[in-house]
Amino acid sequence: MREFSFIEEFMKPLGRTDERITLGIGDDAAVLCLDSNEELVVSTDTQVESRHFPVGADDALVVSRAIGCAVSDLAAMGAQPLGFTLSVTTPSLDVEVARRLAKGVAAGIDRYQTPIIGGDTVQGPRSFSVTAMGRVQKGRALRRSGAKDDDDLWVTGSLGGSAAALEDIESSLVGELSELHSVYWQPPCRLAFGQGLAKGIATSCLDLSDGVAGDIRHILKSSDLGAELDVQLLPINPLTIARFGREASFELAFQGGDDYELLFTAPVAKREQIIALGSETNTPVTRIGRLNSNSEILLLVDDGHATICTDLGYGHF
Repeated sequence: MREFSFIEEFMKPLGRTDERITLGIGDDAAVLCLDSNEELVVSTDTQVESRHFPVGADDALVVSRAIGCAVSDLAAMGAQPLGFTLSVTTPSLDVEVARRLAKGVAAGIDRYQTPIIGGDTVQGPRSFSVTAMGRVQKGRALRRSGAKDDDDLWVTGSLGGSAAALEDIESSLVGELSELHSVYWQPPCRLAFGQGLAKGIATSCLDLSDGVAGDIRHILKSSDLGAELDVQLLPINPLTIARFGREASFELAFQGGDDYELLFTAPVAKREQIIALGSETNTPVTRIGRLNSNSEILLLVDDGHATICTDLGYGHF
């Protein structure tokens, strides 16, 4: 069973919404009502050794990255961070391990502009779970649903770098990080851009953790729409192209994961505002396609030739 089938079939029926729970299971984060003006956004992300990061990876790198992955969900919702909790599971906790963990937390706090407010530490196989919390003006949280027919499809930053780095990520476990490996270990911070999108610009948004091929389908399914994606417009990380060539790099950018960039939709009339927001927040942004009424069908358009995409992207199971 795939992860999202598990969520849809077994977990979602157990969730609920009421005057306190604006948005429950099934999006990048939950949204809870704080008062008449603000809502609380909450998201949890877990990193497990040998599944999400290589065996023997530096605790400092892993913890900092885990914080970035969780905070990325706040960015996708357009939220302002309030803080995060960190649950650490580690085989041992000597002074050196403690120092490495603290170094990673400090780096994450600095990079992702979010303070630590609590957590838990237990003995066991290495894993790190981060719960990030933020706030957003009531009714302004970005969702996967909300996209409209003929909306533009946009993405921030560049894609494929993390998937390329994973090809030999073990070589980044010692010495200084290469520029390519840094793409994997240091997810981008798109908080300011996401908050800007939530001011009436974007109609839907999510962060790219499992690849464009899989993640775009969450928007299409939630909004009951289809999409045309222009292959030539996909912003592929130049480091990936330099190493693997254009064709292989497209596969890494389209099907790979761990980019933690924002994929969002917006009306055609918002194009100038989006470009201006990107400039204001120092965020590269690229229009890569458009939505249409062909429910849940993703067409890849390459030099005028259209192909129906059946790839589901990365899956945790």
